[in-house]
Amino acid sequence: MKAVISDRIYLEVLPHTQKKIDDELTYAIPSFKYGDPPIIIKNMALIKQGLVAIPVGRTDLIPDDHEIVDKRTDIPVEFPSFKFTLRPSQQSVYNDLEDSSIINAWVSWGKTFTALAIAGKLGQKTLVVTHTLSLRKQWETECKKVFGFTPGIIGSGKFEIDSPVVIGNIQSLYRKIPQIRQEFGTIILDEMHHVSSPTFSRIIDKNCARYKIGLTGTLQRKDGRHVVFRDYFGDNVYKPPKENFMMPKIDILKLPIRFMDGNSIPWANRVNELAYDSEYQNSIAMTASAYAARGHKVLVVSDRVDFLKSCANLTGDSAVCVTGAIPHEERPDIIKQIFKDKNILYGTQSIFSEGISLDILSCLILGTPVNNEPLLTQLIGRIIRTYEGKQQPTVVDINLIGNTARRQASQRLGYYIKQGYEISTL
Repeated sequence: MKAVISDRIYLEVLPHTQKKIDDELTYAIPSFKYGDPPIIIKNMALIKQGLVAIPVGRTDLIPDDHEIVDKRTDIPVEFPSFKFTLRPSQQSVYNDLEDSSIINAWVSWGKTFTALAIAGKLGQKTLVVTHTLSLRKQWETECKKVFGFTPGIIGSGKFEIDSPVVIGNIQSLYRKIPQIRQEFGTIILDEMHHVSSPTFSRIIDKNCARYKIGLTGTLQRKDGRHVVFRDYFGDNVYKPPKENFMMPKIDILKLPIRFMDGNSIPWANRVNELAYDSEYQNSIAMTASAYAARGHKVLVVSDRVDFLKSCANLTGDSAVCVTGAIPHEERPDIIKQIFKDKNILYGTQSIFSEGISLDILSCLILGTPVNNEPLLTQLIGRIIRTYEGKQQPTVVDINLIGNTARRQASQRLGYYIKQGYEISTL
């Protein structure tokens, strides 16, 4: 019997083996709503009787007596010399990585930098998958810096696939799956904790690349879907030590403002009630201004655009505001002002929770209640990068009145304690 490895592993199986594999690749994830049935994810596909397809990362499920036929894409290319020197922990991952893997590294470790070095080592035509245009731009800049060439781009009206490194954003790549699935020998998925979403998983699952590498700062998802990660990238997980960052401190700010309770009230309505509270808007704007006056470069994040705009208007000329309404090509110039005469950056969580490297930022204010540990980790990561003359990074944790607010604040406090952060109550 055979196992053909391509985009997936196509296995000839007997009935008892098929059931065993199906059970192994069936995941029951508890629902968030009490009383709802669990969410079922099945990652084995039945092609026909006696033939199944499973994710390419699960070579451990190939029976020992099977003949393995490897039909994955192998496209050797010559890379220029890598122009920089890796730190010891980066060099260790570089030396050890020989196959599909996950690199689970703390923010500021240098995942992009190291992944490009690894792409050069593997010597395969490489596709980098990003989920925002900002991240795509950062990869493009980093590739030019370390290799000296301009990578190909898929997206923004471009389809450039002749370079040793091609970078594409998820929406454009999804529409081009038939054209790209056999064009690359290595595929790198940035922020790979998104792979459990159908769009991301389809791009990875349909690609025939010999090497599949996932990069992430967190291997946990609040919704529990992290259980599928190994299906796409295999069992090799590299978790280098935390380094090259500044230890933040936590300032807990208690405001006499109520956050609505009541399970019958949708979460979005409760957040909206808070976001349109003028007293809350003034409190956040004043807090941001106070920390800016102490010399901080402040990032205020929320998932409510009107709230951010109102706070920015209250703050005045020292602030800039970046939301999804601003065209992608205009954002870099606006954001760069934080390195000059602007001290406060108001931005949406979707833009600033992942990947954006603004090393000068030193203060984070959570404008929307956060009850998601991976998200909290990502947000704090925006302010802990090293930068010359930077003060100790500070997270301003807003504590509100109400049972829900109190419970969430307690959970965040537990996270801070677990991380060993210095905590003060203002």
